[in-house]
Amino acid sequence: MPFRIFPAVFLTAGIITNIITIQEIRLKKFVLLHYGFEPPTQDIMNSWNNWFKTIEERLVETGSGFSAGIEVTESGTRDLEFDKDAITGYNVITAEDIEEAEKIAKTCPFITAIRVYEIRSI
Repeated sequence: MPFRIFPAVFLTAGIITNIITIQEIRLKKFVLLHYGFEPPTQDIMNSWNNWFKTIEERLVETGSGFSAGIEVTESGTRDLEFDKDAITGYNVITAEDIEEAEKIAKTCPFITAIRVYEIRSI
């Protein structure tokens, strides 16, 4: 069902502190964890740039530029390779529910996989 967007302005001591819409109140946040690295070609970069344009209204935050890392466990620490199993970045998006977040994730030109997690509001 389409949303009607009604701006809401919150005043604190006469100063505007936040502008939100009814739609934003109803949407939840989800993090998309991107897995898999391969050296980017121009075609891959074009696909990513186009994808970001299609989700720009849903995109809250993006994090990329990950590289090799380490895993820390009770039994010790090990190096993590920057390969097809590596976490390479993340995006925080808004969606009505996890099914809608999944639909958005499926449009992404991912390398290996995307994991979708809801961010609980506290």
